[in-house]
Amino acid sequence: MKTLLLVLAGAVAMVFARGWMNRPLDGTSWEVKTRADAVFALARRDTLIFKDGRLTSARWAGEGFAPGRYEASRGAADWEAVLRQESKGTVSWQGVARDDRMEGTLQWTAEDGRTRRYRFKGARRL
Repeated sequence: MKTLLLVLAGAVAMVFARGWMNRPLDGTSWEVKTRADAVFALARRDTLIFKDGRLTSARWAGEGFAPGRYEASRGAADWEAVLRQESKGTVSWQGVARDDRMEGTLQWTAEDGRTRRYRFKGARRL
């Protein structure tokens, strides 16, 4: 009986640890500037919030895009997420977070198939 309880406790601990390790950015927010991949593009400010395994972009939330699940690998270094809005398409994010700095790319794919590519970089808030 004790062995069974130890095995169950170990299994629960592994599941918990695995879930936490896949969400190392949870509880953080980042101030970033996005710039379209164009010659004369202006930078736009955005706030990225990682909470409960989901990414929220303040800028894209204002356009109606819902928070999307994010996946991280190699600790907090590499992550990706997809935000969706039924009539406006998807915004696919790929980023790298190191220490208090973050950078990456995003691509907005409209419902009609047009795409716009952006780069972003910024720093952790607080």
